[in-house]
Amino acid sequence: IIYAQLDLNNHRVQVLQIPRDLFVGTQSVTGKINSLCQNFNTDDPAKNIRNVVSSQLGLKVDGTAVITLAGVRSLVDSVGGVTLNLERAIEFLPGKTIPAGSQTLSGEQAEWLLRYRKGYEMGDLDRLKVQKQFMLAAMQSVKNLGKFKTFKIAAKNFGYVKTTIPFSEIRSLIDVGMGL
Repeated sequence: IIYAQLDLNNHRVQVLQIPRDLFVGTQSVTGKINSLCQNFNTDDPAKNIRNVVSSQLGLKVDGTAVITLAGVRSLVDSVGGVTLNLERAIEFLPGKTIPAGSQTLSGEQAEWLLRYRKGYEMGDLDRLKVQKQFMLAAMQSVKNLGKFKTFKIAAKNFGYVKTTIPFSEIRSLIDVGMGL
């Protein structure tokens, strides 16, 4: 779960990664924030998370977007992969390993990396660190493509996303993102 705050005047973004196991109380089945967004097929699958982020963390939420894992795979493949340097090998499942070192991840490998959680010395904190590394590398991959290609990729993959942000505003957000 990522909370992002855009500062349009200074061309900056501040990002807060919210751990999936953050305890939010008895509002969810497990008490954890990740169980609040269980049904992608609703009109607004992030509604419960948005309410908790506003009420418990005191953060203003103007819009939300939820992407499926199939969407993550498709987006990564659409940008030609995401290149990053891994400090350690990731063995998601037997036979599904990403070696340490510089790698250009396919969409499938990106999913392995983002979902991987066992084996980190610091548990979910290390997982968040690797996810941050991936997000920065993914943003660089997108910036390297340019605005026109990025908008075409966003339009092609929009079906994987449920958002409260109108598609008409997505283009301006892409423009802003390219300038960050």
